Amino acid sequence: RTTAALFSLVSSVELLSCKHGSGGFRCGNDCCREHDVETPHGRIHCTMKGVPKGDRPVILTFHDIGLNHKTCWDTLFNHEDMSEIMQHFAVCHVDAPGQHEGANTFSTGYEYPSMDQLSETLPLVLKHFGLKSVIGMGIGAGAYILTRFALDYPNMVEGLVLININPCAEGWMDWAAHKISGWTHAMPDMIISHLFGKEEIHHNHDLIGTYRHHILNDMNQFNLHLFVKSYERDLEIERPVPGSNVRTLKCPSLLVVGDSSPAVEAVVECNTKLDPTKATLLKVKRTVPLCPPPGKLTEAFKYFIQGMGYSKYLKYAVFLRSAQTKGQLLIPLCLFIMVREAYWWRVRSVQTGKENYIPNSHVAKVYHGWLFEGVERQKAEELLLLPGNRVGSFLVRESSRERGLYSLSVKHRIIKHYRIFRLDNSWYYISPRLTFQCLEDMINHYSDSADGLCCVLTSPCLSGMMPQIDESPGPPPVVMRHNFDWKQIDR
Repeated sequence: RTTAALFSLVSSVELLSCKHGSGGFRCGNDCCREHDVETPHGRIHCTMKGVPKGDRPVILTFHDIGLNHKTCWDTLFNHEDMSEIMQHFAVCHVDAPGQHEGANTFSTGYEYPSMDQLSETLPLVLKHFGLKSVIGMGIGAGAYILTRFALDYPNMVEGLVLININPCAEGWMDWAAHKISGWTHAMPDMIISHLFGKEEIHHNHDLIGTYRHHILNDMNQFNLHLFVKSYERDLEIERPVPGSNVRTLKCPSLLVVGDSSPAVEAVVECNTKLDPTKATLLKVKRTVPLCPPPGKLTEAFKYFIQGMGYSKYLKYAVFLRSAQTKGQLLIPLCLFIMVREAYWWRVRSVQTGKENYIPNSHVAKVYHGWLFEGVERQKAEELLLLPGNRVGSFLVRESSRERGLYSLSVKHRIIKHYRIFRLDNSWYYISPRLTFQCLEDMINHYSDSADGLCCVLTSPCLSGMMPQIDESPGPPPVVMRHNFDWKQIDR
């Protein structure tokens, strides 16, 4: 599905006439405040929902071309599955200059800020609200702006959720003209071609009509035109390799794209330029125009937040499993991670409810459910031989000797291991005749066809051992690397 298909248009929130602090107005909801933040590049309209907590970041959003924070985000943040997150994290919605509801028309000759200049306004937004750091969530142009912000101010950004991110240097006007060849170059059609894939444009006339009506009647046309013209982009990011000092994101990143979105290729390309241990690519399957619902993204966002170390604010369970020497197995432990403290993790047993500590030297990190960091060849074999794994169960393990080198381990009649090679352009391959832009694409391919491997990849290692807790899927397992006995820990 496409960017716009993730969210739908919503009714406006009526503002009350009372002031709320400097430059702020209070919504009908007492926890919602609207502010105009003065910056060298113009006034930035922001909406703060909830009260920021001193020990955790605020979720900061930025919308795409042709949208504002309400049309872009309200459906997601009003979804019932987001309530758990909203209880623990405040949200700051940022509107690009002149794009919010009721915005005054800019005067003739006004110089609209570029994408890069808009990213430079965000430190002032954080200063205005007294914020130390944020988790950014952006779509299209908003994703670009937040990524630039994270590159320039890495200490202010703890994580990014980037939907339909396009880091290329191609200008918006040239891009739009190329995409809608044969169409009228009217503003609504240009924006529609940016928000939606060809399938929705040609077959879902009601949905397209709704957004065209919004663009024509709810957006300030002059201001929107200026925003569109500013859409020039080039992040100039590169994938880090051992010993290099390249410009890339340092924070965890979740890249999201619909399988019919016009941004699919750009998002996949962006993913190849990021650290694979910090970036996750989520391709969303579309079944009907407005599917999957916001719950799909909410589920991924909870998983993402937990991976950043904020599991104490969520109800997700984490598994600890250990294997003794000579293949003897220990009983698996089902635990909640409460907090990470230096070299120890404080956890709570699901079975007993008791809290205790475990040493972090006994765990290996797991990304995407199948990328294991800190697991040697022998340990990979022990894990794949655990009950619950089947023929085709697999894991990808990163070399402990040289970062960025990987191997694929697959359960068959025996455990088979395949070296994953990487080309100078950062593409991956097992067989030279078939290369992939990212590890995710490689796994997807071999999940459909063995194509030279011992068998088709069926499921990530340990995935069949994850129970359902509160009817919510748990996060990926954290795997014990050494013998560990819960009873022996007395701290």
